Amino acid sequence: MNSEEQEKQAKKNCGKLYRKVLTGCEIIMDDEKYFTLSGNNVSCNRYFYSTNPATTPPNIKFRKKAKFEPKVMIWMAISTKGIFDVYVHKSKLGVDQKTYLQECINKRLIPFIDKYHYDGNYLFWPDLASSHYSKVVQERLNQKNIPFISRNDNPPNVPQGRPIERVCDHCSFQQEYVPPKTLSFTGERTTEVAVKKKYNITHSYTAQPVTSANGHLLDKFLLILQEKENTFGTRVQQNLIIPPNVVVRASKSAKSSDEKHHAFLNEVLRPLVGKKFLLFLDAWKTQTDLTKFKAVFPNQDSQLLIFLEGSTG
Repeated sequence: MNSEEQEKQAKKNCGKLYRKVLTGCEIIMDDEKYFTLSGNNVSCNRYFYSTNPATTPPNIKFRKKAKFEPKVMIWMAISTKGIFDVYVHKSKLGVDQKTYLQECINKRLIPFIDKYHYDGNYLFWPDLASSHYSKVVQERLNQKNIPFISRNDNPPNVPQGRPIERVCDHCSFQQEYVPPKTLSFTGERTTEVAVKKKYNITHSYTAQPVTSANGHLLDKFLLILQEKENTFGTRVQQNLIIPPNVVVRASKSAKSSDEKHHAFLNEVLRPLVGKKFLLFLDAWKTQTDLTKFKAVFPNQDSQLLIFLEGSTG
């Protein structure tokens, strides 16, 4: 906690919130995360690696930093029902009340509530950002009869009570990366590079979401986690929490394969599409086999198109 006063306020408001939850209502949370386009929000991108910093060129040592550099904001809302449509916003400044109202509340939160919480048995727990409690936003929530936690009753600085905070933190992909090349003297056989945590470079994963032609992120996605074997161990299986909109698989390489691609087509894509659809995929060999595609969708009026190799970056 930042101060004793804030800690006391958090305990008091958490008690109020807990008593409301005891009535059986479900909590809906929203939050946003900002990422700079330069990538310096990832700690390992802020430094350089060299065996002799004294001889490192100035353009490596020093980099200009804009006071208000371009950044991307990712907003999402979650509940026990899952995650709805994620909003991505590019700007040099934070999101203002107008953007939050139109893009987050009107276009995403309200449809999310209408689809999953139409029984009215819920409570909206917004983030404490100023735009979330602007006059126009509160008026809109009251107009739609959406019960929400008032600013005075909102517990400050309690990420342990808001799982969405951990979700947004994981979106940072702040895994340390040791570059394969570094500055060195000509003829030097061994170059030492200091890293903070060695295990941070030994784990990886692949996430394969699906977006529609109108830019909406669909409800399910495939997540491939790196394990020593191609299956999860007993302890992992006991403690692994899998949301209903996520299909999880294990892999030694944390990359997709024929088996994982079949799981993507059958368990992720098939429940999301109708009998007639058009699927665009990257020109990766495992995904370009039309036979595998037709094996999952034999009767649908569907078509598979592949992007030209190298055209997707």
